[in-house]
Amino acid sequence: VALGDAERLLGRIQAHRRRLDVARKHFLTALDLHLRNEAHQATAFTRAGLIRIELSQDRQEELVPLVRDLATFLERSHYPELGERLDFQLYQALKRLQGPVEGAREPLFYLRRAYQRLMDKTGHLAPDMRSRFLFRIPDHEAIVGAATKEGLSVEP
Repeated sequence: VALGDAERLLGRIQAHRRRLDVARKHFLTALDLHLRNEAHQATAFTRAGLIRIELSQDRQEELVPLVRDLATFLERSHYPELGERLDFQLYQALKRLQGPVEGAREPLFYLRRAYQRLMDKTGHLAPDMRSRFLFRIPDHEAIVGAATKEGLSVEP
């Protein structure tokens, strides 16, 4: 599992450097290692990384199996810590695909759950810490921005 995690990290680094083809290779290697080791949560986060790469390269045909498998994992497994990041990747991919994917729900389902989860995590924080958590972490800021754009609110 550690080797797969290292490959995923290398993929994230290369993606940050905008070397997307190299990043994709690292993510695919990580995915293979995680699948062979039956590391289900690691596999899910690696798929989310691949979804991000495929979205940025507009490879819609590659998105469908990744979305299907990630959605299936989330339906069948205990919701993981940082699961809001997985949900947000599903939301983004499903919005881009503009059609149903077997095993996946509607895009807003995933955004709503990601946003709710994020808000639940910040409920106990002081206002300044809450603001930092929501707006200084890029993934969190993107979730809040998308939720705002979609007109979502937090359920009590």
